[in-house]
Amino acid sequence: FPHKKSQTDSARLKMTSKSLNGSFPLSSAIFWYVVAGGFHELAHVASMMMLMMMNKDGTFFSPNSVKANLKSFSSLALKSALGRSADLRQLFPNDEKDDDGFLLFFERSVAISRAVAVFASAILFLWSLVALREKQNTNENRRAKTFAFAATLFDAICSDVLFSHVGSFREIRKMSSSYSSSVVYCGNFGIVLLNAAWCSQNGERAYDLLEKMVNVTMMRGAQSGGIVTFEEEKGEGNMRGVRSRVVNMKRTDLSKLLRSKTERESKGKMKLAEKKAQTRIFCGHTRFATTSKATFDGTHPHQWSPKQDLLVYGLKQTKSGSTRVSVENFITHNGDFDAFQVNRKWNDQGSMNLWLESVLKFKPPSVVDSASIAGVVDLIRAQGCFALAARFSACFMLKTSDVFPDAPMPTLAQFEDIGKHFEKVLDETLIASNGQSTVQEIGFSLAMREKLTKEIIDEFEKGMNKDALKCLDNYLDEEMGAPSREFVRFTVNAFFDNDSLFTMKYFLTHAKGSFGLMVTCSLDAHRQLCVAARGQTISVAFYPKKGLICYGSEQAAVKAGLSVETPNGDILASVHGGEYGDDNAAIRLDLDDLNGEICLLDWGADRIPAVSYPNSHLEQYPLMGGSVNAILAKEGEMRVEEPMTALRKQKSTENIAPSSPRRGKGVSVDKKLFHRMTRLEGNELIKMLPKESDDPVLTDIADIPRILKNIQDDWRNKPQGSMSLNRLTAWNLARCLKKRLARRVNRTIKSEGSIDVVVTGCEVSLWLAEQFASDLQTAFPRLRVKAISSNKILGLWGQDLPVPSVGFTNSKKTDDFTDAIVIIVSHSGGTFAPLATSNLLVSSTNSIFVVASEWDTQIGKQLRAMKSEGEFDSRIFTTDVGVRPAEPCSISVAATQQLLTQIFLHMSLVILDNADFRKYTNAYVTKHDLSELEKCNQMNIAALEEIVGYSASPKKEKLKSAKEDELRKQGDDWADHVLEGVKGWIMSFVYIVGTVTAGYPLITGVAVLCGLATTWAFYITRFFDALIYAFLPQISITIIRLIQGRNLLHRMTARTIVIGDIPWVSQCADAFLSKIFACSYSAAGITVLSGNTNDHLVHRHTHRVVRGALLIVGRPDGRLSGLTSAEATTSLSLSQASSIQSIGGTCESITIGHSPYKLPLSKNAIFLSRHRPKYLCEKYYEERTENNLDGKSAGALLGIYSSYHEEHTELSVHKLNNRNAVALLTNACKYAEEQRAHILTVFKELDTNQDGRLSLSEFTSAYKKLDTLAAAAGEEHIPLTDAQIAKLFRSGDRDTNGTLDFDEFSEIINLPEILMLKILEADPRNAEGLLMVEPSHEEYFGQVLRKSAPPQIKPYTLMESQEFSMKLYEARIASLQRFVAMTVLFHQTGTRVQRFWRKVSFGYLGYRTDRTHSIMRIATTASPVSGAEVRDRRHFIALVTAFNSAVSTIRRVHYEFVEGVNLNRKRVLRRNNDFSNSTHNSAGESEGEDLSYRGRGGKSAFQELLLRRAGSV
Repeated sequence: FPHKKSQTDSARLKMTSKSLNGSFPLSSAIFWYVVAGGFHELAHVASMMMLMMMNKDGTFFSPNSVKANLKSFSSLALKSALGRSADLRQLFPNDEKDDDGFLLFFERSVAISRAVAVFASAILFLWSLVALREKQNTNENRRAKTFAFAATLFDAICSDVLFSHVGSFREIRKMSSSYSSSVVYCGNFGIVLLNAAWCSQNGERAYDLLEKMVNVTMMRGAQSGGIVTFEEEKGEGNMRGVRSRVVNMKRTDLSKLLRSKTERESKGKMKLAEKKAQTRIFCGHTRFATTSKATFDGTHPHQWSPKQDLLVYGLKQTKSGSTRVSVENFITHNGDFDAFQVNRKWNDQGSMNLWLESVLKFKPPSVVDSASIAGVVDLIRAQGCFALAARFSACFMLKTSDVFPDAPMPTLAQFEDIGKHFEKVLDETLIASNGQSTVQEIGFSLAMREKLTKEIIDEFEKGMNKDALKCLDNYLDEEMGAPSREFVRFTVNAFFDNDSLFTMKYFLTHAKGSFGLMVTCSLDAHRQLCVAARGQTISVAFYPKKGLICYGSEQAAVKAGLSVETPNGDILASVHGGEYGDDNAAIRLDLDDLNGEICLLDWGADRIPAVSYPNSHLEQYPLMGGSVNAILAKEGEMRVEEPMTALRKQKSTENIAPSSPRRGKGVSVDKKLFHRMTRLEGNELIKMLPKESDDPVLTDIADIPRILKNIQDDWRNKPQGSMSLNRLTAWNLARCLKKRLARRVNRTIKSEGSIDVVVTGCEVSLWLAEQFASDLQTAFPRLRVKAISSNKILGLWGQDLPVPSVGFTNSKKTDDFTDAIVIIVSHSGGTFAPLATSNLLVSSTNSIFVVASEWDTQIGKQLRAMKSEGEFDSRIFTTDVGVRPAEPCSISVAATQQLLTQIFLHMSLVILDNADFRKYTNAYVTKHDLSELEKCNQMNIAALEEIVGYSASPKKEKLKSAKEDELRKQGDDWADHVLEGVKGWIMSFVYIVGTVTAGYPLITGVAVLCGLATTWAFYITRFFDALIYAFLPQISITIIRLIQGRNLLHRMTARTIVIGDIPWVSQCADAFLSKIFACSYSAAGITVLSGNTNDHLVHRHTHRVVRGALLIVGRPDGRLSGLTSAEATTSLSLSQASSIQSIGGTCESITIGHSPYKLPLSKNAIFLSRHRPKYLCEKYYEERTENNLDGKSAGALLGIYSSYHEEHTELSVHKLNNRNAVALLTNACKYAEEQRAHILTVFKELDTNQDGRLSLSEFTSAYKKLDTLAAAAGEEHIPLTDAQIAKLFRSGDRDTNGTLDFDEFSEIINLPEILMLKILEADPRNAEGLLMVEPSHEEYFGQVLRKSAPPQIKPYTLMESQEFSMKLYEARIASLQRFVAMTVLFHQTGTRVQRFWRKVSFGYLGYRTDRTHSIMRIATTASPVSGAEVRDRRHFIALVTAFNSAVSTIRRVHYEFVEGVNLNRKRVLRRNNDFSNSTHNSAGESEGEDLSYRGRGGKSAFQELLLRRAGSV
């Protein structure tokens, strides 16, 4: 019945239309939404409770305990229903239910509970939907109820299914962590809580301290992390390790995760530790994966063998019989483990893993190299246990010991059976001593050891015990040099000696790699901790007043104790007047990572360090009021059989004897150790850790004006503290530079081909260093300056097998660093490659400096340890920025650029202040240029304040800045580009859910509302609705663009941002922007590219230009004649990129620069204020046209300055042709000959003694007579004063012999005007007598120059003389302003996108812009070049340098000898005054030769010179 059906449909549509026109009961919908939400949360709690009651085995919860807690369940249910949130974590116990079985049960229960709650919400919705259909949609309240239940179901699916971050118990803890500010390669850290008050309040302050240390250590890498602590079990002295490890996610905070898990798993024992006043240790590690993926099993701390119960003797034990206690070892390691040596054979890490598996009988816990260290430590650490000692002897000490897979090593149980025979003899010895001897005292007596050894050998030779060693038949072989008696001897020694310190020394002696290593064992964790540094840094901080010790790979991390208050107050007062300044202030000890050093910390109650015999002679340093002893050791072989010297024997006796006179001494820090300490409290050179910030990137940007002003004030001797460290370092740099150039001038340089100034760094620091080196090289063309990556230096000189620098000119043959001035640019001061480079180059030069963020850095520590030459040798330039946690670099870049500008000014002034240096380096820069640069430098602060919107005052006030608003508005516009895809997806999602749920798509719904009832018409409406669904994303984005007023033709895809500027700006801005978006979700991700607009931007990236691509270009200020062509080139690059169009659309480009002219093809132009005086070229144009250059294009500016050039050039290249070229060259040659004849006539007339040379008085007369000749010829000549003539004379005296020959005289007379102006410039001096560049006080740059210039010099010549000043302004100042402007713009773009995700997801989706996925603020691990061989290579380079120095000395002596011979010949010829008589000439030569070749005693002069130089050889 089609007709009847049509009528029914029509009626239903009319009814629906009528219903749609009615009012919607909003209050009813809200009420039912709240009810449905409460029902959903109750389903969570009820299902979880039922699951707990259904657990019949009672492993975790008994039904009785659940029923007993029914009241608390009811309370939770009520809170959940009202708050629409069920915290299921409150349903599990907090005490000791933390094993893997419980976690697995809880994870499954949570998953089931979520499914039940979603199912309950679905049932509600289906029930209401069925009821609604039965009533034919006539009841408005039922419609509201159905809508509310649908919304609740949607909410449940989103929160419990789609957007649930909770897949495990670990993830539950993640949800509780907020996205607060924190700091982001591998790093060790740890604390020793000597003061039991740290354990009060469940250790809240201790965990605050741990979190702070993790926060800082995360800068070295934070892909995963872990902490191990030890708790007492079964009785005093029996410790078990509690290890907490987490793998960080892309957008979570490792410090929060690690604290949460550690606190939960170990807080139960903190109260007990406080009650018993026990010392607690927490040893941790954050990891940046270098050899494997960041997995849970690869996370430190590492343990190869799990906890094992073994028979152990105590060191202080006097009674017989061993005790079975748990034994386990943990290690944390930063660096790389390459190989281990057994019986003088090196074995790689892969071979070691296979061998360790067969020896330890446990599979490798992980494939990472650090896990292998844990296995080796398990084999070495054997003190007190004969089973472990016997295994150590079989594995390492016998001549048959070897590393190979499937080694036939007995099990630990078999070794225990062997150990029982050793125990029997030891027990007999203890019984015989009647309790008068301890195990430790027996071990310290070599006679007792020998007696034990003989008795044990006799024990094994008894009839019943001959087969006891049968399991070692593969290792005990008399013919191979491995008899059983040697096995017994080694086992006895290992039993007494192999403590933690011995273990660390033995491992480092036989291991190849770089190590920042911590080793701890359950047997001595109650009193000892051992750390070591070799190739990786370790610092230990002591806080006597707090009862706290912090250690870590990152120096800044151990300063965390300064910012966390001691619970219940300090335990020691500040006491002044100690012997070496011991006033209980916090101090830090930095281990010698270059040569390798080990530190054992022992806080035993008896105050006698538990150190075995081989190390008992080492000096023990009492610290922390005598409660802690520190023992420092170097790696090396340790043999008990070594003869005891008298001093060693005395030291050993003093160190272990309780009645030793040392015990009665004071506890002030030993003088030798004190001078190695760094004071942390009351030290203005130590900066506190930064406060936490919600937006660290914004904090950095806002600090730029203040920090840069502080750097300038500090350089002008107005420091923030009591002294200017940078001025002291600048003085030392100037001294080294003068010494270097003096050797060049005097030809006493050790290596003629060596580089004068080497600037090195990595990544951002390297890019800034390259610009600095470029400016310095251009300013002084003959000065050998080179910028080179630290990784290339490390690859070429730090490896036995060098890494070839393919594609670069770097090689051992071309680069010579002998006595070079090395400037290491490393803002963090801890990056691996620059740090290793500083260690490596010490063998080649003593003039090494670092540009860092603060005085207290790892590189600074290494440079301070260098030997000085008697003067004050400060080697650290500091920006005083301190630790900056944000990975996108803004303030560190700006501050480093500012400091390098100050260094450039100082080095330039040092060279220009000396005529010999200026002449040798062929100085192109002038002091006028430096004054103009300094003026721009000082005015730069105001420009930066305008750009960032914050003042440079200490309070850092927020300023109203239109320029900042303009930059941030542009950032918002680009954020709209990035977010349009996400917004379009959300609009599509809402449309689809709404129309599908309601059953009425857009066109069909409109048709129904309009009363359409024809059936066939609905097919048409549905067809168009299908088209809307198909193109819904495009439609949504088009609507967004219409609303925002953006180009409709841009491609609807992810955005690519291309940055064009000079190299350092484009590269640094690229790094900044890409890191801002590193953690962004893929739907709002971007691709960042960069290039040099004056070089390869067009070639590299124009093929990537598509509609909607975003291009930002920094434009030089083309109003300056020296930069006009650069702006024209930049403008052409942008125009070429923007001219590539498709269907009328192209990229969206903006420019940032100082010249107020908008390019026609650019979308927007941001003009930065000038903030500098005008240059002469601008002033000259204004005087001629009564107009300024603002608003003129680069092409127009080129035309203006080209016309000036044409006006002031007699014959330009544009007018040159075949006809006048011959005439021009002929006239020029003719004029040159005539001029030369005139000059020669004057020269001969003035050379009164006819020796072919002019003195200063003769030159003065000659120059003034030339004025007369020029006037007679009708030519203008520059009139000079006597002082100016003397300055010219000194500049022309190339050989510095006090006279001028004809060529030198002629060169001065024919000097171009520009060069003469540079020579005759004034010498600016600081009023305080400091060597300092004074800023220009001119109204416009060139004003003084214009007034003092001779009249014949034309204006364009003066403009040309300022070109280098303009280039310096562009390279040092203007480019910095553009970079800072880009950071403001990019920060706004990134922050806008970040906040959008939080807003639309109600906080579920969030990330931080101050960190990246790699989480590596400081690359402290070898990347990509290893530094394992730096120490050995350093000694080799020192030998090569010494050899080359000897060869150079011999060559120099020979040169001086030959020059002396020639000089004597000339003197004899002058004395005889006979140039024609060859006989007399020969006699003179003979006389000269005799005078030259023969010295006193018949020795040749050459021999005498060589002997005098022998000391330098």
